[in-house]
Amino acid sequence: MTRVPSSTGCEDEAMTGSGGFQRVEMEGLMIEFVLGSSAQPLAEEAWTVAGRERVDHEIAELAEQIRVVDGRVDRLTNHSDRLDCAVAVGCGVLAGIVDSLWVGEFSLTRAHDWGADRVNEFVLKAARTLTGYEGNDLATAIRRLEQEVPFAGDKATNLFGGPTIHHLRDLTHHPSPVGLVASIVMQFTGQAWGVTNGSLGPVNVGRDSPELIGTTVSEKFLFGTIRWVAHLVSDVAGSSTFAGAGTGLPGPLLSTLHEAGAAFGRIRGETERTEFLKWVEGAFRGDRDGVPFDLRTELGIVNEAGRQALPVLLTETLVRAFYFVRRASEAYREVEPKTFSELLSVDLRPALPWGNRTVTRMVTVASSTFTAVDLLDAGIRAAVASGGDSVSFSAQFLLRVNFVGVVRTSLAIGVDVRQGTKRSALRNERIALMNQQLQMLNARASYRVGETWLAAGDATTAVRAAEEAIALAGPAFIETWTGTRETTEKIEQQVSGLRASDPAVLAQALEDLEWGVET
Repeated sequence: MTRVPSSTGCEDEAMTGSGGFQRVEMEGLMIEFVLGSSAQPLAEEAWTVAGRERVDHEIAELAEQIRVVDGRVDRLTNHSDRLDCAVAVGCGVLAGIVDSLWVGEFSLTRAHDWGADRVNEFVLKAARTLTGYEGNDLATAIRRLEQEVPFAGDKATNLFGGPTIHHLRDLTHHPSPVGLVASIVMQFTGQAWGVTNGSLGPVNVGRDSPELIGTTVSEKFLFGTIRWVAHLVSDVAGSSTFAGAGTGLPGPLLSTLHEAGAAFGRIRGETERTEFLKWVEGAFRGDRDGVPFDLRTELGIVNEAGRQALPVLLTETLVRAFYFVRRASEAYREVEPKTFSELLSVDLRPALPWGNRTVTRMVTVASSTFTAVDLLDAGIRAAVASGGDSVSFSAQFLLRVNFVGVVRTSLAIGVDVRQGTKRSALRNERIALMNQQLQMLNARASYRVGETWLAAGDATTAVRAAEEAIALAGPAFIETWTGTRETTEKIEQQVSGLRASDPAVLAQALEDLEWGVET
């Protein structure tokens, strides 16, 4: 609102205007003001408090999901430093030295001897339990078992190549699920399945021996299972003639290879033994190095693998122990517990040596170092022992390689790579969650803008009401101005009359107005 002198100089007053513009003119004075129009009202329902609270709740949920993903990403992130890597390398080198000096080369002879000792002890215990034998002679124990539990499959000994090979060719002498099924089938059909002429096929053993073939269904299952197991015990250490040194039973590995080769030969219609079957049978007899690759040797190989596993376990133990001790000490140093209860309250879960990428990387470095030292040692020793012969070098090298360590290194690398892949996937998931959170933040900002516009609408309404009040005050102002002017003119007339007729009274009246009337 503005007040400006009237350019017309007229004595009349008037109130004019159009739209939002208003003007009041009086004698020597003009008043102008504008009545603004309010903004278009917003739909308050579009910006409800409930909607904003829902968005805030979703933002909080997304923040929690991002926090959980961040924790998983942190566990899958490698935080190892130079000290961790140096200790891991040192552990690998130490384990390699232990492997070189103590484990040594892989030995089939040692494996067979170890397995033979355990098998002989087992056969003696079985003979004491099943036959009541009380002696310590292995040959006698085997003889007592053979007499106690005769087996129908032995009638096909010559049909399956004779005493030195029939345990491998006859499926009923395989200590495996296939051997069990073949034994039960023999009880019902009178046929023993095995390898003849290079392929898998049955041979007749007859059904006229009630002591070998059951006469009832229950007897057939009893002979095909219990007696089958007992007879395998009598054969595992060789015959009574060559107790402990004769032909034993094929182990799970060799029997599976022979069964697969025979089945393949049957599918192809082979009439002669394939080179693969000849190689398997030669290994069973020990044609190459005099060590039969039977169940006793396979048991010994497990023991040899256990020997090779010792430096691998040493590597794992040292690396994980160092990780735990270092992280636990850091946790205690950060808290600085002063009482026993505070000591127990320290959170040691981050120090646990599993379930995180850091310890996985340390194990990978240690295992790789161990394998590198082992391969280097195997190469040097094989070169010295072979004298430059490539075939001999290969054989010596393979005998000295710690295959348990090679497998562990491969597994460690695989786990490390898989954790890296999971970390990348989680980072992508985190990016997606952050995009959703950004959208929700934009939505919340929109709600804030809407609330601002609502507040602006309320302010506009208040301003409009004030403008209307001003507009209503215009006529009242004019009326008051007019009355004041008329009163002033009357006073001036009275003063002029008193000045002419009675100056003393006028002087007294002016003095009373200035100082007040004494009472």
